[in-house]
Amino acid sequence: MKGLLIKDFFLTLANRRALIIIGIMSLFLAVAGNNETFIISYVSMFSSFLLLYTMACDEMSHSNAYLLTLPITRREYVFEKYIYGFLTIVAGWGFGFIICVVKFTAERQSIDWASWMAECGVILAAAILVTAVIIPIQIKYGSEKGRLVIAVAILVVFVILIVAGDKLMEGIDVHIMGIREFLREMPVNIIVLGAGIIWLLFILISFAASVKIMEDKQM
Repeated sequence: MKGLLIKDFFLTLANRRALIIIGIMSLFLAVAGNNETFIISYVSMFSSFLLLYTMACDEMSHSNAYLLTLPITRREYVFEKYIYGFLTIVAGWGFGFIICVVKFTAERQSIDWASWMAECGVILAAAILVTAVIIPIQIKYGSEKGRLVIAVAILVVFVILIVAGDKLMEGIDVHIMGIREFLREMPVNIIVLGAGIIWLLFILISFAASVKIMEDKQM
């Protein structure tokens, strides 16, 4: 798996345009904007697309079929994609975090670090979840069809929100009020533990689905 990680790392370095865009946009948002949370969100989510680039390269060059002739199983190939995807997100998140800390220091802002770190942690977890959704779609449909499937899914959600948004929000508000009351009575550590278990289960389900898709896929 080490060789696969090195391969994807050099593929990412070859995609200099994306890396330059991430760096320039991050610095621009830090200088021109006042929403540091958005900076970290932007860099983290954009970094996840670096993984999609490596998967698209594998597909277009048919290197994934060649790699499977080596002593590499399909499960190991999928596992490496998850590891590399999570590493790119953590790297992007860390880059955005450093930029924001420098911005706070330069502007001498007074920050509630505990609250801000919690927000940053939620952003990191959310970016990883999004990647866990994208990977099985990418493996199933490929780079071109995969982007189409994701776009259609976003469009469907958008249309539903427009057509039935008010009724949905009324129902959601009622449930949210009940959930808030329920959560207020629970210790914070129990809430964090429960959310962490659900997050981990989602990742494991995504990985299992990706492995199943990969094993059934014709190369």
